[in-house]
Amino acid sequence: MNLISLCMIVRDEEKLLSRCLESVQSLVDEIIIVDTGSVDRTKEIALRYTDRVYDFEWTNDFSAARNESIRYATGKWILVLDADEYVQKLDEHKLRHFLTDYHLSGPTGFILNIMNFTGSGFDETQMIKSTGVRLFSNSFGISYAQPIHEQLISNQDELRLVSLSLSVFHSGYTNDIVKEKNKSQRNRSILDHLSIDENPYHQFVLGNEQAAAGELAAALNNYRSAYENCSPDDTWYDHLLDRLIALELQTGQYHLAYSYILTGLRLKPDQTDYHCYYGKLLDALGFWNAAIEQFKTCIELADIAERKGLPYSIVHPSFGRIVPHQMLGNIYRKKGDMQSAIQHWAMALKMQPKNYEILQSLIDLLLIYDSGKQTEKVLEMLYPSSTPLNSVLLFKMLLKTGDAKSAHRYRLLAESEGIELTFADHVLIRLIDRLDLNAIEAKEEPLPPPLAVMSSIVSNEMRFVERLSMESRLLAQTAIQALREQPVDLSVIKDSYPTLDSVLILLWRFGYQDLYFQLVNQIADYDVLNRLASEFYRSGLVEEAIELYILLLEQGALCAEGLKTIGVWHINSLECSESLKFFEASLDDHSNIDTLGLVLENLNINEVSDFLNAYYERYPLLRDIDFTSIPNDQ
Repeated sequence: MNLISLCMIVRDEEKLLSRCLESVQSLVDEIIIVDTGSVDRTKEIALRYTDRVYDFEWTNDFSAARNESIRYATGKWILVLDADEYVQKLDEHKLRHFLTDYHLSGPTGFILNIMNFTGSGFDETQMIKSTGVRLFSNSFGISYAQPIHEQLISNQDELRLVSLSLSVFHSGYTNDIVKEKNKSQRNRSILDHLSIDENPYHQFVLGNEQAAAGELAAALNNYRSAYENCSPDDTWYDHLLDRLIALELQTGQYHLAYSYILTGLRLKPDQTDYHCYYGKLLDALGFWNAAIEQFKTCIELADIAERKGLPYSIVHPSFGRIVPHQMLGNIYRKKGDMQSAIQHWAMALKMQPKNYEILQSLIDLLLIYDSGKQTEKVLEMLYPSSTPLNSVLLFKMLLKTGDAKSAHRYRLLAESEGIELTFADHVLIRLIDRLDLNAIEAKEEPLPPPLAVMSSIVSNEMRFVERLSMESRLLAQTAIQALREQPVDLSVIKDSYPTLDSVLILLWRFGYQDLYFQLVNQIADYDVLNRLASEFYRSGLVEEAIELYILLLEQGALCAEGLKTIGVWHINSLECSESLKFFEASLDDHSNIDTLGLVLENLNINEVSDFLNAYYERYPLLRDIDFTSIPNDQ
């Protein structure tokens, strides 16, 4: 008798099938593939690995197809995989020995970890961990039930479930594959034939499809209904609670998110997921000090669990260290502690080097607050130049900063690897070096609009924007006219203000302050100045931001976000009492919900009654929640 039978159902999987089969070829004894109607090369590829390929007419029922595949199995154990999955590298002899000696006294299934890549597929923070019974005994009447998200059952006895240290990696939820396979439409068509209202699991599954389609209100309704009718003992409960918390936070329903987080902390206080979500909630409401403690707790729990060889997360492995370090960096930056921000972002990048958003933020702060040698030291530690692609990456990133010395150092390293510079690279280099842009030969390759407009402004020529939209051409033309002190019609560039913001930032970064100030004085309105100040502050250019904020304040044109930022600046400057009037004035804007924590953590409670009355009038659902009481003991 064979030991392990791999059973698969496939359809049009020519791009992924080989990867899956290669990962288990030396583990399993037989491969059984049921094809439900492929029109590509799937069956041809399958036949390279096995002669046991069978056709089955698709009936909108995954269980029926699964049961057809396991019908042909002759092994003691059945392993079930999809084509967009593959098995981790493992000690195959040890696993086979374990399964050979395992005594079966009833229907048995092994719970495996399933690591689901989502989003782009390259971001570790978008990896979601789930579990599933993918290895089970080929006996005791085990079969599949449910047309979608099928479940194993036995007609002889209750299925005994045992955890097994084996991981399956799943790429089927990445954006490209979801779009290519049109999975949501397929799943919705199956769910349409099920009785959703009577089954909380079906409500959960439908909520997942609605959330994926951007139907957040409908998804929340189904998640909440499922939650009311399920139990923590349900195998999918943790994932339902995770989706509920994530969507309540995303939609600003903080009072509901808080309630669900408390439930998670009570049930599984030693897992990082709910501590991380609580930190995110606290950060969103301005309780930065309390949020810091939660994110540090995540890291401590992960360290303790790892030393004991235990899992520290339920759904999100990145909630143990990567996300906490990233969030700690963000919070310390907002608190004005740039060295701590640099430290935590560097830790996050050590674990997730492809997070280029963090890398750009780190580079921005390093160039402002550290010496050139320290910047080189940190970047070399994270991205050793001995790896050729690292030099290319850092050259591209540093080129955007306008820092000539750093960009040139990595340019030499990148060029030594034979990198071919793009037209945009050549333009940026000449902008950094103050070389004549008109000496560059025109290329078919278009420049990004902000860079093209900036190049036209610096060169006093329109050719860089000739292939761009009318809005970009009008913006460049208006800016050039303003610099020539010619009359301009500002109404024609109203739709181009986002590009104008980026152009002004580029001019400042690349050291063209004279052009920057001329354009700010002649074509930038108060909205542009408010956005510029916010971008300066976010990038660590605090003094430049405050100068703009004060100018806007004197003109009575400072927006609510700017008022709040000045309040934060006073707190960071240890002038907490001066911050209150700015927080009070900023309440006109709903985006400043985070002023609650900023006030309660930094000011005397006896001084803030008027603020709290105004705040709770605007956000009544938060009135009775004591966010300052950390619910670790719930």
